[in-house]
Amino acid sequence: MDEFKKMTCPDCGKEMRVNSYTGGGESIIDYFYECPCGCMVESDGTRTGDDFKKIKNKQIALRDKEIYLVQKIGDLIGYGNMMDIASALWAEELEKSYNITTGAFIPAVSYDLKNRHRKRYAQRQEMVKRECRQAIARLGGGEV
Repeated sequence: MDEFKKMTCPDCGKEMRVNSYTGGGESIIDYFYECPCGCMVESDGTRTGDDFKKIKNKQIALRDKEIYLVQKIGDLIGYGNMMDIASALWAEELEKSYNITTGAFIPAVSYDLKNRHRKRYAQRQEMVKRECRQAIARLGGGEV
């Protein structure tokens, strides 16, 4: 990962790292920078400073709107039902557009996961819950 520019977290000031993983036998770079504090920013590493903070603020505002919409749909049709439908639609889109038959998330609960994946799942779930609580606070109320 030495070829990627080091990024400083706009939230806590710690060094962020590039999110990468192995998929299909090859190394894949997401161009998402992650910080131990939970901050995640999409960037190719070419922007820093004030530009980076402006982009992050726009991403936060967009994400707040997305959380609001998901909450409304979940309240209307049920969260499990929404996740089930979204997973099926995503799987259909991956197959139709990219001829990929794996990769879409499937709704699962913790005991469905192998023990080694449960901790990461729980951490991700807590990070997203924190993000939703922050969005609710930014939008000023009990609902997102």
